[in-house]
Amino acid sequence: CLEKITITQFDVRGQIRVFSGGSAREVGVRYTFNDWLSCVDAQALAVDEPGIVGERFSFTVYTPPFMDPSSAVHFALYLRSEDGEFWDNNQGQNYSLRYRCLPGTTPFVSAAFHAI
Repeated sequence: CLEKITITQFDVRGQIRVFSGGSAREVGVRYTFNDWLSCVDAQALAVDEPGIVGERFSFTVYTPPFMDPSSAVHFALYLRSEDGEFWDNNQGQNYSLRYRCLPGTTPFVSAAFHAI
């Protein structure tokens, strides 16, 4: 499940918490900038944090340098293991972040993604 997300002008960083057992697994994020006409999978990296319940993984999605003001990134998380493939896709709606510029500012200075 998506545990935490940090958004900047240049990237989207997130943390995924996994509660399942087993050792052979792949955790990651599938994302798109063009409403699923194409998509990319990015593997998440394990974060070593003793004392937490489950396991924590982190991912980074780098945003294209020149985004249209109406652009969005949509993403879902996956876990692939010997038990199957599992998805966290925000209850079937995907996670979505819309690119917005603050009114009266230059897009390259004060624009970022915001949750929608």
